[in-house]
Amino acid sequence: MKVTISYQVDFDDVPESISDLLLLINDNDLSVLSHKIIETSENLVDGLYSQALGKIDDLRHHLAKLDQRLLDYNHILNGYAKADADLKSGMSENDFFNAQQTESEPLSSSTIQKAPSDD
Repeated sequence: MKVTISYQVDFDDVPESISDLLLLINDNDLSVLSHKIIETSENLVDGLYSQALGKIDDLRHHLAKLDQRLLDYNHILNGYAKADADLKSGMSENDFFNAQQTESEPLSSSTIQKAPSDD
């Protein structure tokens, strides 16, 4: 089952937050995948084909999860880039968020949402 996890960051911090998430992939996922690939290769050399098949399947599942996370980051960054361009073109922050709320498509992970003001 897939669930959506969300949290808030300041608008200007979105690129840095995505960068941090990408670095987590580099630090965690890529090293795990590299280790699994080496093990799988060794299994093949040693003639342990059924073990290699299981590890290849595990690799595929891990890569699919990783691909989904990268797609989520892509959507977030696309939304940020659009919002940034709109705001830089002179659209006020309130106009930008009001325009988003009136669009026909529902809010998605690529939509930048205005958080309640702390004021």
